[in-house]
Amino acid sequence: MDDVRPPKHKSERAILEALEALGGDADRASITRKAAESDLFTAAECRTPAPPSKGQYPTYLSYALSWALTALKNQGLVENYSRGRWRLSG
Repeated sequence: MDDVRPPKHKSERAILEALEALGGDADRASITRKAAESDLFTAAECRTPAPPSKGQYPTYLSYALSWALTALKNQGLVENYSRGRWRLSG
């Protein structure tokens, strides 16, 4: 099986595009699910398994997208304004 991990910039871009497509505000699961549907990712990136210690994530991509959302928060591009709810900043 291929072990191909998506670059951080692709994951972050997919998150921003997903949030825009969802109206700028959504829950984490909806955002990461929509981002995973992006054509930015290769088939190999979509099927790489998550780290064994991260069993709650079905693929490495879902794990990376979740972390991308947090990274975008730290950059000030998205806000976690309520438990489980995220929106574009500004």
